[in-house]
Amino acid sequence: MIVFVACLFVLVVLGCEDKTARGELAALRIGNQVEGNFLLGIGSIGGSPKIYFMRKLSGGGYRVTSHPAAYSTIFEDVVLPERPYYTYRMSAWCLCPERAEYEFHIPAGAIVHDFSVDLNDFN
Repeated sequence: MIVFVACLFVLVVLGCEDKTARGELAALRIGNQVEGNFLLGIGSIGGSPKIYFMRKLSGGGYRVTSHPAAYSTIFEDVVLPERPYYTYRMSAWCLCPERAEYEFHIPAGAIVHDFSVDLNDFN
């Protein structure tokens, strides 16, 4: 109980700030992750849409990361101030990093909405 009151005091008196970040975006893809749990032939399979992206690190390298699509928004900007980028915001009260909000800013026309590949053209 004392620990809880002390933590609450620190949060209220010292204040909490939302965590925000911005970074350079190198690649972006929307996918579906399939997960399952099985035990002796009984189980379940579920999937959740994810956004996979490659972000540039401060040391010059790149890291592939994924985030739930439900907490992500993609903007096609007509004029980008720089290279494609992402922003990240997590509420100070949020204890689950998967619920952080991501915004991806990419050039207009970069999203392919509908496409088909005719394999007969390759013969």
